[in-house]
Amino acid sequence: MKEGSMRNFGVHSALLAMMIGACSEGGSGPGATAGDDGGAASDASAPDAAASVDAARDGGSQGGSDGPSPTDAHALPEAPSIDAGPCSALAASGTWEPITPPLAPLHGVAPCPYGGELAMNPLDPSMVYVGSCNEGIWKTTDCGGSWTHVNTGTNGQALDTGRQWTFLVDPSHPDVLYTNSGYNTYVQGGTYDGNGVSGAFKSTNGGVDWQVIWPPADPGLAKVVEYNFVGHVAMDPTNTQHLLVSFHAQCAAPHSAACFAETFDGGGTFTMVDGMPQWAGGEGQAIYFLNDGATWLFGSQSNGLWRTADSGAHWTDLNVTQGHAAGALYRATDGTFYMATPNGILRSPDGVAWDLVPNSGNTMLGLTGNGTTLYASRGFPWDPSTNLYEPFWTSPEADGQHWTQMSSPQMSNGGTLAYDRVHHLLYSSNLGAGVWRVVMP
Repeated sequence: MKEGSMRNFGVHSALLAMMIGACSEGGSGPGATAGDDGGAASDASAPDAAASVDAARDGGSQGGSDGPSPTDAHALPEAPSIDAGPCSALAASGTWEPITPPLAPLHGVAPCPYGGELAMNPLDPSMVYVGSCNEGIWKTTDCGGSWTHVNTGTNGQALDTGRQWTFLVDPSHPDVLYTNSGYNTYVQGGTYDGNGVSGAFKSTNGGVDWQVIWPPADPGLAKVVEYNFVGHVAMDPTNTQHLLVSFHAQCAAPHSAACFAETFDGGGTFTMVDGMPQWAGGEGQAIYFLNDGATWLFGSQSNGLWRTADSGAHWTDLNVTQGHAAGALYRATDGTFYMATPNGILRSPDGVAWDLVPNSGNTMLGLTGNGTTLYASRGFPWDPSTNLYEPFWTSPEADGQHWTQMSSPQMSNGGTLAYDRVHHLLYSSNLGAGVWRVVMP
């Protein structure tokens, strides 16, 4: 894999934005729509919702493209060898450029502040995907110079009517993508009533056609998680077919309140992994792989940060307080791990002992690096009329314990970060502030 490959061993997640958004909307489950005024979430077990999930899993009624059918959606194509494409009209080094896809304003906020998860193709970093809020998946092949609304095939409308806050590109098969659809409003037949197809989705043709992978086909698992409210999808750095799915909701008995799902076949089949019996579950949960398929971190606001080295059989309390959610996880060149959290940036030399870096910001969300420099972003404040600020932070990768704020345009939000080592570009998807790029020295 060439120099453009990312070292991000976790997957950038806009989970924090979704969670705070959920609280500000007043709803506690995916039935709450963008216009809710605090009403209760819809019952995800309603007949219309069940029918729409079944229809989506079977390919829906929209008529797909020539891509793979749902029955062979887990078959991987041969891994391509792709050279980095050109970038369009890059500005001078250090100049921030807005490159937001042509999203329409939604409820007075443009673009919607609850989506915007960004993922870069590590084999061709000029190719970037951006999720949205109720406006689907967007793709660029020229570093953000132009964008295409890509989810036009099977189950495309299920992505167009939900929010994407977790997004993965398989680094060995970059046409294989994973994302979510949260607060989904689409129901089979075109009715928009909040009982839509929420959960996790997979594409094997670069985002055109999508298959529901969560809730799974197994009826015994499909009702374990309240609302099937997917929060975070993580990928094993040693086996891209091995995924963990955490939730933004509580699990039902006989599972522990804080459970998550594991698959070894790219979402074809799942088993449940139960957290510690004393864990409260609920909102604010995220799961991460460290340096192998058996070593994970689990963190949430109600349970703190925990580590397992045996796939969840035993857990160790890391005695680190977590906020409402955790952001990105990054492994530096020297093997040091960094994690963005609402309380600041956590640092670990070995993935076992973790400490909060003093004066490393708060409400941190994005975190990445280029082998020399670390970059981080702060997710909030919220109101662009009164709380504009410079949300980006940086530290030498050889240090990581002293962070300074970067100069940037005044924005309302920071967000997901990705670094293109071929073109020396830092991308940032900043929730309500839109998508930006900057050429770094």
